[in-house]
Order: sequence, then structure tokens, then C-alpha cells
Amino acid sequence: FGGDSDGDDDEEGCGGGDGALPAVHTVLMESLLLYPYNWSAWLDLAEVCLDSQSYHNHHRNPPPAFTNTSTSKPPPNPSSTGNLLEEVEQQLSPLQQHWMYHFFLLHVWSDQCQADVSIRSEALALIHRLSILFPQSSHLQSATAVVYYNMSDYENAQRAFSHLRSRDPYRLEAMDVYSNILYVRGDRVPLSRLAHDAIAINKFRPECCCILGNYYSLRSNHVHAVKYFQRALRADRNCLSAWTLMGHEYIEMKNTPAAIEAYRRAVDVNPRDYRAWYGLGQTYEILGMMLYALLYYQKAASLRPYDARMWVAVGNCYQGLGRR
Repeated sequence: FGGDSDGDDDEEGCGGGDGALPAVHTVLMESLLLYPYNWSAWLDLAEVCLDSQSYHNHHRNPPPAFTNTSTSKPPPNPSSTGNLLEEVEQQLSPLQQHWMYHFFLLHVWSDQCQADVSIRSEALALIHRLSILFPQSSHLQSATAVVYYNMSDYENAQRAFSHLRSRDPYRLEAMDVYSNILYVRGDRVPLSRLAHDAIAINKFRPECCCILGNYYSLRSNHVHAVKYFQRALRADRNCLSAWTLMGHEYIEMKNTPAAIEAYRRAVDVNPRDYRAWYGLGQTYEILGMMLYALLYYQKAASLRPYDARMWVAVGNCYQGLGRR
């Protein structure tokens, strides 16, 4: 109904041609430069960085100390590397002394501890430096425990969580991770105490439901465990722990179709977590579908390259296929 000029105007208004919308990370960085205390924006930026393929090959340098910026090394030039995280570091260079930027790095590194052992020491060093500014921070104590957990250092992780609970007994955030540790170590009494306390604090929180699921699973009551994991998912459909743990329970109940569905949902929530990929491999191995099992085990091994269990599983699949 309009002339050519109207169509051109509409195209520009809709973001076509020169009016194309900027990239997501660009908008997030501009927002953070204006107001660096928006933690939601930091979390969204972290997801963009973690999902980028280039991130995994990025050489992580420790953030500059809480000192004069004149002593800091200049950030790398993204035009020469094309690396997203390097571009983020350059654009956010005015904030590299800001404690919110350090919390952002800690969040990113905590996620990557599963795939890179070298990040562990950097993450723990950063937590120590932040603890100087926030000596009573429960978040930093929890981050320490989660870093140990992602490295399968369950003894230190349990010690850190125990110390956290003594300081903040009403905290439920990340307590589902603590229940995973107690489950793996077979500590029934502490897990029972944790479940009792979680119910008293807030029985409707997904963390509480995951704790109760682990409690019943340790007692081999898999039906009740699944019920509580389903309750956790009714409260939060993106609860990664609930999807993954429910898949484990369905494996114990020999309900492989339900286990596959649960693991696939977990992968949709976080494709960087090796546990769901490993669970898919186990499920298809049980079904005798070794090629599918090999595919998922290889994915788990790429996310957890230093874990011998991943490579043993890959080797068993090759042996089952007669390929040596």
C-alpha cells in the first residue's frame, strides 16, 4: 500500500541494512559500563561468553589486582584474535578494578573448572582476594565449595560446605550441591540432618526438593526420590540438578526411556555439564547401542578431559564395537 520510500523506511526501522541490531554482548557491556552493579547483566554476559566456541581456547590471565590501574597490562586487541572473551575484557577495561568484574570472572571460571584443571588455582586465588574485601561473604564460601566439587575434591568441598552451614545455617542456595557430596560419600547422618533443616527453612524451594531426593535415593527409595525431583522441577523447570539426578534414579529403576528424556532435558538446560552427557552414554550402553553411547561418552570426555572415568567409558565402547 505504500511507495518504495515507505518500504525503505520500514526496513531501516526493523533493523535491516545499516540499521542492524547490535550483538547481545555489546548491549550488555554498554549497560554494565553505565551501571556495573547489575548482576543480572553480568550473568547474561557470562552465558554468552561460555556459550561461545572461542572461549574454550582462550588463554585466561588473572584479573588485575585491586591497585592502581597504571600498573595493569593493557587488554588484548580483539581485532587480532577474534576472541569473544578478549573483546569483553577490552571493552570492560574501565571496570577491571571493580569488584563486580571480579565476581563475573569467578562465575565464569567456576563453570569452567569442570573442563580445565588449571582454572582451579586461579579461581581459588580470586576468591581469596575477594574475601579480603568481603570477609563474611557466604557467596564466596559457597563458591569455594563449588569449585572443589567441580574438581571432584569432595573432602575439601564437604569441609567448605560444613563451615558455610555453621556460619549461615539458613542458607539453601547451593545446598543441593552439598547433598550431592554427602550422597557420593555415603554420609547418611549429615544428609538426614541437612534434609531436616531444609524442610524447616523452606520445603518448597527446588534445592530442598533435590536434597530430599538425594536422601531417599541413598535409602534406595527411588520412587520417592523421583517424586521430590519432580517437585523441584515444578518449582524450577531449569533446575539442572533435578533433571540429572532424576535421570540417575530412572536408571536405577531400569526405566531407560524416562532416563534418556531426563538427561536430554538436562543437556538442554546446560550443554556444558558433563554429567548428563555421561548419563546418556550409560543409558545407551545399557541398551546395547554402543555407537550412540560412544558419541555421548566422547562428549563427556571433551568436557571432562582429566577424568579417567570418561576415558574408561570411551575405551569400553570401542572394545564393545571391536575397534582397538
